[in-house]
Amino acid sequence: MSYLKHCLFLLVTMCSFAPLSVAASTMKLTPAQIPVHVGEPFSVVVGVDAQAKPQYTSKMDAVFTAPIVRFSTWSLGDQWIGLRQSGYDSLDNAAGTLTRTAGYPGGFSGTAYFGTITFVAERAGQATITLGPNSFIYNEESKNTYTGANTVVIDVLPAVLKPGQSEAGANTSSSVSSGTTGSNSATPTVGKTQPSIFDVVLEASLQKDYRIIPYIVIALLVGMGCGVLLSIVFERFKRWHVRRPKK
Repeated sequence: MSYLKHCLFLLVTMCSFAPLSVAASTMKLTPAQIPVHVGEPFSVVVGVDAQAKPQYTSKMDAVFTAPIVRFSTWSLGDQWIGLRQSGYDSLDNAAGTLTRTAGYPGGFSGTAYFGTITFVAERAGQATITLGPNSFIYNEESKNTYTGANTVVIDVLPAVLKPGQSEAGANTSSSVSSGTTGSNSATPTVGKTQPSIFDVVLEASLQKDYRIIPYIVIALLVGMGCGVLLSIVFERFKRWHVRRPKK
């Protein structure tokens, strides 16, 4: 009788925990190992594995090693609808945190493409990208089924030097091209300056002067032609006057 009780208890326990193991969901970051040089961009693909039961909402709370790497852009999967609200959509490049949340209309089972994160390597060293404990994957009952994700390791090597360029110059170029900590900051143009108002006026004046040159040439040619014609007329008049019989 005691043996039957133990078997019944084990069977009930297995049935109780079986749904929990089936409902477990994970996120996967690929590739897991990335070699890159300072100044180069690299991307990490985020996937969501719902396994057996449909899931509807996912929140990615990514943590990366700043300032070795810097967030650049985020591309959300086509089937997802992003949630732009405080606490669900944020970026802090100084602290190395990125949060993105989205819903999947109708739910999904199995593996779904969540999005792609693009970073830029800022300094030589080793960096990691992980998902924090605030990440979640919600099912239709709004219960969190998220159990964890893997870690991405980035080996940032020194910048590839161009001919005649020092390592300090390469690192400076990388820092200038990386811009600010914003996600969509513009890249400044190096070596180009904006024209002043004096430059603009001078260029317009020179262009205006150049346009009248053809008219000056034409006027000179016409003047020369008139001068030659008058010379011919005057010379013939002198000859006629000399040959005219005197009275």
